[in-house]
Amino acid sequence: HTKKEIAAGRLSGARLRCDAEHYAVETTIQKNARIRGTTTIRFAPRVDGLRVLPVALLARLRVREAAFSREENGRWTPAAFLQENEDEDADVAVLLPEPIPEGQTIWLRLTYEGKDVLRDAGDGNFLVGARDSWYPNLGTFTDLASFDLTYRCPKGYQIVSVGELVADRVEGDDRVSIWKSEYPIRVAGFNYGRFRRLERTDPESGVTVDVYTNPGEPDFVREINFLLENRPDAGLRHISASADNLADSAMADGINTARVGTIYFGSLPYSAVSITQQTQAFYGQSWPSLIYLPYVAAFDGTIRHELGLQSAGDFVDLVGPHEFAHQWWGHLVGWESYRDQWLSEGFAEFTAALVLQYTGGLKKSNTFWEKSRRWITMKPRYASVANDEAGPITDGWRLSTWRNRSAAQAMIYAKGAYILHMLRMLLRDPSSTPPDANFIAMLKDFVLTQADKNPSTRDFQAAVEKHMTPAMDAAGDGKMDWFFRQWVYGTEIPRIRQELEVTRLEDGQYRIHGSVTQAGVSPDFRTPAALYVETDGEVLQVGMLPLVGSTTVAVNVTARLPKPPDRALVNALHDVLYRD
Repeated sequence: HTKKEIAAGRLSGARLRCDAEHYAVETTIQKNARIRGTTTIRFAPRVDGLRVLPVALLARLRVREAAFSREENGRWTPAAFLQENEDEDADVAVLLPEPIPEGQTIWLRLTYEGKDVLRDAGDGNFLVGARDSWYPNLGTFTDLASFDLTYRCPKGYQIVSVGELVADRVEGDDRVSIWKSEYPIRVAGFNYGRFRRLERTDPESGVTVDVYTNPGEPDFVREINFLLENRPDAGLRHISASADNLADSAMADGINTARVGTIYFGSLPYSAVSITQQTQAFYGQSWPSLIYLPYVAAFDGTIRHELGLQSAGDFVDLVGPHEFAHQWWGHLVGWESYRDQWLSEGFAEFTAALVLQYTGGLKKSNTFWEKSRRWITMKPRYASVANDEAGPITDGWRLSTWRNRSAAQAMIYAKGAYILHMLRMLLRDPSSTPPDANFIAMLKDFVLTQADKNPSTRDFQAAVEKHMTPAMDAAGDGKMDWFFRQWVYGTEIPRIRQELEVTRLEDGQYRIHGSVTQAGVSPDFRTPAALYVETDGEVLQVGMLPLVGSTTVAVNVTARLPKPPDRALVNALHDVLYRD
């Protein structure tokens, strides 16, 4: 990297040596699922004197021709390129004939073909194997560009793509489908197969949700049925998935997430999102305005139980809202580096929990956070350290080592979501309508200021500090350093024990007394613990207890309550992550 790059803070990889402004991607899908393509990229170097241009492309796709031009619709000049053996190093590098000045607009055209972008999965189902580099690109998820996407495929099949459909016609034996994304996006994707479409526009969020399902039976389901039909014991002999049921549940998840997301984070830059059935059993993915749902979501609970997939229930319940939430977290708002990826995955997981609360109530919400708490603090089988002991969340995917293979996912997803939930509880004002008003204002402000950017964890902390309440100033310095030091950059998790009683006084007043103990933390570990009373399953906040270090705090609070409480407690809404 040059000194100029270092001064500009451009050390995020070679792909940021230039800025891609627009992609025109022309893709032909052949009957054998091989593809041929031509991609034209309009870009400008971010460094002076660029000669060698790294290009990302799927290993199995082989470049046949490269050319560049200094003018739109100008003369194309052949360019040399390097692409090593697909089993060694598939990355492509284009050698430009002469150095290109910084900021000068250039057009690069690459022609390529190959396999493994798509795999025929049987009965009109296809598996999309390439998840980000099925077209030549100069960097996905960090660099935004507009797209023109033209697909040509056998006329019996359909394309569902990112962007807006502007043309779909049959030419002889081919279907030609043209999609455009005028709004700059981070990555382009598509799904392919035979689909049935269900469309609904939600009047509350203004979002149109399109659900595409395939009624055909993929090969892997046929293989499972062959094994079931020949099993020696009595039991399930056949499984099938209902495309209609999947469409209905996917539509409900999509609309519910669109509503909750619009309320809490603001409107999306596009008005339609497509949810598509995808043949891989356990793999979902979100593209801008396009979502893959894993095939296991099409199986009901009975089938999952018979197949030994009982634990997949939580995944099925959350995967739709989680992937939809990436329309805000990951696509509209990105992340700076692997240290900040919890701003995408953790925020999407939190959003799924928020949707669960609004659709299933407080009980389901508390169940979710309890399972998350146990996952964060558990020591998986064969691991030598617990998930939370592997390292801080800012270590990202580097947390997954021989000591604990699952630690990164537990931290990035579950702890990332829990951190955002704890901030929600700190910002919560029971006297406000809604109680989440402060939290909503903070998140909408964060989205507004960071849209189409790649914020860091410190950028998020600045957004929190902009909206922090006096109760959040636990260190008395007007900063949230104490919170982020403990929960984001640290690994400590307190043990919290409570011994609380409620005594009835006169005139509807009640005395809450006893003690709350925090243990197993350093002397400056701070926990503002909300004090609640619970009546018939409903909770009411009556105070806040400042816990600092390993300590026991005496509680003696008098409050006028509308109903006789069943009990007093802290952490009623899983306000704070804690150990057993």
